[in-house]
Amino acid sequence: MTPRLTPLYDQVSTVAWTRPDRKLALKWMGAREFGDINRESVTRLATKLGHSPKKAIELALALLAKLKQAWPDIATGTGLAQEHRVAIEGHWGRVPLLREAGSLA
Repeated sequence: MTPRLTPLYDQVSTVAWTRPDRKLALKWMGAREFGDINRESVTRLATKLGHSPKKAIELALALLAKLKQAWPDIATGTGLAQEHRVAIEGHWGRVPLLREAGSLA
C-alpha cells in the first residue's frame, strides 16, 4: 500500500472563517501555525517517510501551481463570498510555502 496525502480541504474549510486561534489543530512536522509550513517542513516529512526531499518539493510546488491556476474559477465561479476570497488570498500570502508559488490576487 502506498501512502498518499488527502485532498487539501483545510484551505477553504477553516481559513475563510474568522476564529480567534489560527493555530493548526495538529502539529504538522513540528509546525503549530500555518506560517511555519515551508520547504523545510516538506523536506522533513519526505525524509521521515523515506522519500526524496527534492521530489517532495517538486510535487508540492506542482500542486500549488494547479491550485493557483484554478483559483480564478473558484474565487468567482463558485459563489464564494467576497470576505472568504479575501481571507484565503491573505492566508496564501502569509504561508511561506504558498507564497513561494506566487500571489493568488
